[in-house]
Amino acid sequence: MMRGTDISGWDAGIDTRALSADFVIIKTTEGIQGVRYNPGYQDMADGALASGKLLGFYHYSNGGDPIAEADCFVDSIIDYRGRAIACLDWEGDFNPTFMTGLDVGWCRTFLDRVHERFGGSPLIYTSKNVCNAYDWSSVACDYPLWGAQYADMYTHEGYNDNPWQSSEPWGAWGSVPAIHQWGYCRPQPNDGGVFCQDCDLAHMTREQWLAWCGDGTAPVNPQVLEHVSVAERAALIHYDMVTDDRNGYSQAPVRWGGDWGGTKRVELPGGDVEYDPGSFDCSSSNILSWRLALVGSPYEGVLDDATYTGNMREVFLASGLFYADRTPAKRGDVYLNDGHHTAMCQDGGMGDGPFGYDCLSHFRHNEWGGIEGGEPGDQTGEEACVQPFYEAPWAVTLHYNGRADWDVYAPIPAVKPEQLPGEAINDRGIWYRVHVQNAEWMEPVHDGQCAGTVGYSARVEAIKITPPEGVELEVIAHVQGIGNLWYEGVRKGEGSGLGSSDEDPIIGTVGESRRLEAIRVRVTKRPEGIGHLRVQAHVQGVGWLDAVGEDQWAGTRGQSLRLEALRMWFE
Repeated sequence: MMRGTDISGWDAGIDTRALSADFVIIKTTEGIQGVRYNPGYQDMADGALASGKLLGFYHYSNGGDPIAEADCFVDSIIDYRGRAIACLDWEGDFNPTFMTGLDVGWCRTFLDRVHERFGGSPLIYTSKNVCNAYDWSSVACDYPLWGAQYADMYTHEGYNDNPWQSSEPWGAWGSVPAIHQWGYCRPQPNDGGVFCQDCDLAHMTREQWLAWCGDGTAPVNPQVLEHVSVAERAALIHYDMVTDDRNGYSQAPVRWGGDWGGTKRVELPGGDVEYDPGSFDCSSSNILSWRLALVGSPYEGVLDDATYTGNMREVFLASGLFYADRTPAKRGDVYLNDGHHTAMCQDGGMGDGPFGYDCLSHFRHNEWGGIEGGEPGDQTGEEACVQPFYEAPWAVTLHYNGRADWDVYAPIPAVKPEQLPGEAINDRGIWYRVHVQNAEWMEPVHDGQCAGTVGYSARVEAIKITPPEGVELEVIAHVQGIGNLWYEGVRKGEGSGLGSSDEDPIIGTVGESRRLEAIRVRVTKRPEGIGHLRVQAHVQGVGWLDAVGEDQWAGTRGQSLRLEALRMWFE
């Protein structure tokens, strides 16, 4: 979790270097009016970066043409690509398209355009009310949320690491936004009380933030959001307890486990937990399951005062995580007969559990049918069990409200790009191979076959070329962040063979994550019978360009577009 603030032209003159924040998000543009609303944004941005803060920019939409507004925004921040995240500020009913129901499509078009030109994973800023006004699933599947929800509109002193949130979900984004704007405060210690910034909490690490910075090569969504349900965790823990024969029933002398020996680890979504197998009773197993389920959430420890069925209701309700009534339970909810018995709902019979019928889990009696004594472990298979729901004199059902759930950001596993060479045009003997992002050196191909990948959005970073015997080439490579690199005397060496070897020059870069954007090849030595060279480039977002001749550029320059594949052949 990181603390941050967002500022605009209203904060002109602010010294971002002095802000007590981990990150700063700065308004640059509004509509298609350029930077007229915050002409000092570059000084703000440079100050934030100079002081080691993470940087973001946002664009306030006027609901005009989404492509035009996205281009205006990207033009203002393009020099910060790779160093900042990009955000769309969508203000709901303040935007003209809101009342027409065009929000979702407009925002998707805008964000796609920003990603196409700026890279990374742009975010969308909007309020919780707007999140729930429409079905945003087509946006949430690819773009993270910077969500606004305030407990009040008062100015606070300093940051709050656990600001108020209603239990209502953030629409298609689930229970926790990537960034939460929670209120106003004075985070700058030396501002003299003048500047009051919006305050934000980012539910991510610095590394996750940097993964979303635009560099022209990042996938749309470099991370996936995995929702962790605490009720699911509690149900899984209790199910493990009642189905492990090392756990039996007793109220004395041991009822919190530990008399079997050893520790058991339970694998759970959101992180594993451990408990000591042995003797439990109905309340201790239920309470312990819920305590362990909350490990890793902001509510860890709130149920520690619960000790038996007589005080479970009081402690569970006081935690702010439960409400009580007698309506049907869902998975993880607690059935309670105060002072007598308790059980956990494993399946409410409404599609909220894996069993397909209404059932509960509980510890109920020892091997003698009593409540005290007995050997550790379950000698009968009935001391603890899952069984169909039965209408005991349950006084109340404690329903979990979902407030302690959280989301985990996890990297999307890299898909190794696959090269599909296709058929050669002829057999004139020019061989070549490319180094591709996430795939290292691909297999050599020749005479018009495809070197690289199509459809994987993977950049070509370098190429090796082995021309026919007696041919020499001069190659110019246009490389991201460097410009032109020159290579003379490229020829078939003694160790080259069919395809390039370690002895041949690497045209481009390897290990620097730089895209190759274009190459220009000129034949400087041509034996008799060798025709003219043709080169064809597959370019990001464009596809295959027309083949070019010798001493012409294959690819693009000045557009920040990666080469994804190349073909070469002598006519």
